[in-house]
Amino acid sequence: MNTVTNTLPTTPREAKEELFKRLLAEEGLEAIDAFISDLKAKRAFKDSKYYSRLRADLNKTLQGRGKAEESELMRELEGMVEEAAENQIC
Repeated sequence: MNTVTNTLPTTPREAKEELFKRLLAEEGLEAIDAFISDLKAKRAFKDSKYYSRLRADLNKTLQGRGKAEESELMRELEGMVEEAAENQIC
């Protein structure tokens, strides 16, 4: 399920993107750093700016995932506060 829109993926591509975002969120920044370091050690890219671009893109994906989860948690918390307030008034 897409945590930003709370919808299921409707295409294989969307499902693959969602899985990648989930796995990246689980592994975190350390996995990104290790992956980039491994690519550099193997001289995978001809141009060194590609490593920076890849790192920035992966960090952006990771941050976007974190914001979506944060907003979902905020909605849940707000609902619990409202429910507690209603129960206290009654």
